[in-house]
Amino acid sequence: MKLIDARKDHYRKLAHEEGYRSRSAYKLKELNASYRIFGAGHFVLDLGCAPGGWTQVASKIVGNKGKVMGVDTSFVEEIPGAYMLKASINDDITEEIFLFLIRK
Repeated sequence: MKLIDARKDHYRKLAHEEGYRSRSAYKLKELNASYRIFGAGHFVLDLGCAPGGWTQVASKIVGNKGKVMGVDTSFVEEIPGAYMLKASINDDITEEIFLFLIRK
């Protein structure tokens, strides 16, 4: 998408207004509304989570009884209600933390 087109994009503007980190947040919202991928109380593992738009949506959907863990090799700013980990899915620590959170 060209920069001039991006500035006019409806979802880009909406994401900015609603505090989402990316317009792709709306893609996950639509997918979840149609297919009920996850819901309140579920555990979500978001691999390759940068910049965090999907992690934000997942955190809101699962609520306080669920858990969301975002993993990326890049630094991602904290997201309320989510555990963020700067690591690779191939790192041993990723699996250890994932299993710890499931049991917690």
